[in-house]
Amino acid sequence: MLIKYYTLHLTQPLKILLTSLILLTASNSFAATDNKVLLKGRYLQFEGGFKIPILQELGTPNMKYSELAIDMHPTTKSWAMGHPAGIVIELIEPSTLGTGDISNWPSLTLARSSKVFESVDKINPRGVFWLDADTILTSGRKSYRSGFTNDWIATVNINNSKKKYYTITAPSNTESDNFHILQALGGGFMRITDTAWATQNAKGNNFLLGRGGYDVLGSPLGPALASWNIGDSNASFLLDYPTAHPARRDRYYTYPNLDLNTYEKVQLPIWKNPDNTDGFWQAGDVGGLAFINHPQVKGIVATHNLARGVLDYRAQGDGGSGSYFSVNSPTAFYSADSAGGNRGDHESETGNATYPDGVYGRVGHVFDPDDLALVVKNEIEPWEVTSKRFEWTSAGVVISDEARNHTKLGGVYWDNERQLLWVTMTSPSPILVAYSIVVDDSREEEPVKYPPGLYEAPPSAPPTNEIKFIYPNP
Repeated sequence: MLIKYYTLHLTQPLKILLTSLILLTASNSFAATDNKVLLKGRYLQFEGGFKIPILQELGTPNMKYSELAIDMHPTTKSWAMGHPAGIVIELIEPSTLGTGDISNWPSLTLARSSKVFESVDKINPRGVFWLDADTILTSGRKSYRSGFTNDWIATVNINNSKKKYYTITAPSNTESDNFHILQALGGGFMRITDTAWATQNAKGNNFLLGRGGYDVLGSPLGPALASWNIGDSNASFLLDYPTAHPARRDRYYTYPNLDLNTYEKVQLPIWKNPDNTDGFWQAGDVGGLAFINHPQVKGIVATHNLARGVLDYRAQGDGGSGSYFSVNSPTAFYSADSAGGNRGDHESETGNATYPDGVYGRVGHVFDPDDLALVVKNEIEPWEVTSKRFEWTSAGVVISDEARNHTKLGGVYWDNERQLLWVTMTSPSPILVAYSIVVDDSREEEPVKYPPGLYEAPPSAPPTNEIKFIYPNP
């Protein structure tokens, strides 16, 4: 049973009474998950959303360039986010969710803010987590491989800007392992409202560190999560996909090889060709993770932005390239029309111009919390946890597939009190979207988008061994 403040026209005392009754049935502890089903995309019911203010007045770059990691204080209903100018911010909800034309949605409003990481090299506040009504735990990670940095996680009092910095390293304390820790666990937190699960698997804390899945060498090739006691020098992985053990993804990608003179290094050594079962994690980005705490549904969901079609290491801003090393327009990229650069002489490989245009995917990876519990028990490794996938619903929002300004999924948050799943998006301006969960397997899944003509399979078909590559991989 879902009661939302936004759709009921009730007196405030009656709202409080109904909310109390709901919380008795929607308990904070649903640790016995055997009778639950994993979250599916078709269960997400669009409810509405808010615009996220650009906040140019706080500095440059503005919130259009934020990674939009989020956390909400369960009591105050205040949202925390990271501003790219090196600031943690508190945003307040309007009273009514917006629907229809996004330009008419109400906007979150700025309340408090504080600078953080001012003296830490190349670290900005990306991940955020409310420890109490005034204190935010925040962390960052590198945008490019420039070495490990201490003090990448901190607490900040948003009232008086008092800060305390922490450093988490790998048990080996080597540069490469420490950098992997930074890239895996910096930039995100996952709130846990299932107290029994948290007691058993998160060292009793109501959060896990992590995000992962970033296209920088040394970053995990998949989502990452770890338990950590504030002040400890090490963390314990529950989810991690190092280079030797990439996470799985769809197999709707290939590397160029139609031109006989194709550059031999279009495929990075860490990128794997799809096999007969599935694909492997390539360049892409995890926006965030959320722990679903619903009476009928379970799952840890990670948002994943990726590219489908031709991937080429040289596609890094030259004309015809897109994000995540994708070739958005092969006819431009593999021709003299590729204005803006000619890395590795891709313009001469005109034989590759016949590939179809690339597209973007916005995917939800759903992990079973019981599988992460097996990692804690040392029964499986953090990279042996598998996920189910779905294409994120486009209901209620405008999806853009522009080459360099496409819609991306950001942070995701489970609102236990209101039983809503929230996700941030760039659409292309930033928004915060709410979904209820409706367990109905008769509903359709969002169709999977991939380049037309690249694969002999209908867009809605799941990856199977029968999918045939029209353009074979090298």
